Amino acid sequence: MNTIKLLSLAIAGTIALNANAQAPEPKPGSAYWRDSQGQVVRDGFGGCVVSGFYTPALATDECADPATKAKSSPTLPATPPATSSATGNLPAGPKIPEVTPAPQQVTYKASSFFDFDKSVVKPAGRQALQAMMNQAQGADLEQIRVEGHTDATGPTVYNQGLSERRADAVKRVLVELGAPPSKIITQGYGETQPIADNKTREGRAQNRRVVVEFLGSRIKR
Repeated sequence: MNTIKLLSLAIAGTIALNANAQAPEPKPGSAYWRDSQGQVVRDGFGGCVVSGFYTPALATDECADPATKAKSSPTLPATPPATSSATGNLPAGPKIPEVTPAPQQVTYKASSFFDFDKSVVKPAGRQALQAMMNQAQGADLEQIRVEGHTDATGPTVYNQGLSERRADAVKRVLVELGAPPSKIITQGYGETQPIADNKTREGRAQNRRVVVEFLGSRIKR
């Protein structure tokens, strides 16, 4: 037991002597402890060992506190946006066509489309329908609505039948001009939807009418 203690004391004494021989010491006015080669002494965590002379003003870049370094770090300039040269002058993609609704509704007097008490479309009415078809070129038609209306003169049942026959006559002309028959809807309303007073001649003339409406979308380029 005595031998082990003496050996331990001998080893401890040797380490103490070596430490005294190589112990770093701060230079006067130096903020850090330095070794014999002038290098800053660091602790077990890699931090610089400060001396009694240390003040924040004496801190060096290699030993500055991380928070202090973050404050003193210069602000990097913002990255400029990529230019055409940086992107290799990539060509612009194809322009996407803009699709807009293309409703078109026209109301015609029955006298311009039909003779009195008839359901055969006159040449003037055919020309009007042709003009509508021309305007609808390039549009994606979803539906064509045709309405027939009469005034209140005569029996209600007869007026209802006349309005239906006139709407069907307009549909036949539209199909002849190229309109798809599956997209045409006809409806006769007879005297049930007046837009003017049936007690006056002018009012009855307004109520005798045909309404044609094109519904769809048009592509703008």
